[in-house]
Amino acid sequence: MNFKKADLTKARNLLNRAEKLAKNNVAMDDIDIDSLSQEDINKVVHDLQVHQIELELQNEELRNIQSELETSRAMFFELYNMAPVGYMTLDDNGFIMEVNLTFCNLLGYQRQDIIRKPITNYIFSDDQDIFYKHKKQFQDLGKIATCKLRMLAHNGKKFYVCMEATRIYDKEIDEFVYNCVIRDISEEKHHEQMLNKQFILMQALINSPNDMIYSLDNEYRYTAFNKNHKEEMRKDWQAEIEIGESILDYINIPEYAEKTKQSIDKVLKGVRFIEVVHLVNQNVYYEMDWKPIIDGTLKIVGVTSIVRDITAHKIAEEIIQNNNVEIERKVKDRTIALELSTNELNTFSSNVAHNFTKPLQRIDEISLILLEDDNGVLDAEDKLLVDEIRENTNIMKKLLMTLPHS
Repeated sequence: MNFKKADLTKARNLLNRAEKLAKNNVAMDDIDIDSLSQEDINKVVHDLQVHQIELELQNEELRNIQSELETSRAMFFELYNMAPVGYMTLDDNGFIMEVNLTFCNLLGYQRQDIIRKPITNYIFSDDQDIFYKHKKQFQDLGKIATCKLRMLAHNGKKFYVCMEATRIYDKEIDEFVYNCVIRDISEEKHHEQMLNKQFILMQALINSPNDMIYSLDNEYRYTAFNKNHKEEMRKDWQAEIEIGESILDYINIPEYAEKTKQSIDKVLKGVRFIEVVHLVNQNVYYEMDWKPIIDGTLKIVGVTSIVRDITAHKIAEEIIQNNNVEIERKVKDRTIALELSTNELNTFSSNVAHNFTKPLQRIDEISLILLEDDNGVLDAEDKLLVDEIRENTNIMKKLLMTLPHS
């Protein structure tokens, strides 16, 4: 049952009426009953009975209102104490006037140990300046102000909280007070620190190689990039790229912008591929490794590209290719010249073989005649010389046989 302001007004009116009736009853003592007629006496008795019943009804209503007040008060304190966040009221000097059970549990203190103590007793010394700045802020602004700082629990453990405070004027004590909401954000802060560490590590990883690395969402907008890509975009397109902006807006040559869009659209369909892009106006070659980004639900939410400047490699390939063409031409020319020389040599050899065979054959025949018809003219030494002539003649004939013949 909810207690309303109208109920309190009604209760006060009943109390006033009861007091008036009580005064009337006191005045009845002064009445001379003997002078009253029976009718007047009956009327007085009737009025007294009516007033008695009315008082009893009013008392019952007051008891009901009192019960509602106590129930509402109990519910309020239960909600106040068992709220998932800490509640605290400070005076204008920063002393604690009231706290709920949740805040006591955060600090590890009993309520009586905290009341009338300065809040700075429970704020980590390095963060007290944050609180003073925060206090001045909501004093000046006169509205809700928020800050994040570290507080100290009873066991000396530090924990992060988010403090929201409102400055209001309390008529009962005739001064300003601060109603504060304290929320423990230690876990959030831990995740935030972990994410910061991961982000720093990721930045270090993507900035460490010479490659250019960037990622885009499915609307072609940058979600991350390393310094190499940023510098290359500045050099190639005179663009100062920013997170959240479309890469297509920075590429000011329509044909290259369209080619980039086609590649991104291909990756957004789940295709991973590598392509070589040649910026003709700057004679720069890039090898681009495109990959889709897939979230936990296996949905493609963006793309990443690892870009490598392969201009030096391409120039080397062109030089090698040009050199190979030149070498092939020279080999071909020399092959033709060699074939001509070979043909000339074959012709010469054939002529030699033809022209020398008969003379050698004649020398061998004459040598044989000398041996057979010497009639004692040749001595032993002469015969040896003739044999040597014949032997060398045969060697020459065998050599001539190895030469090509026309």
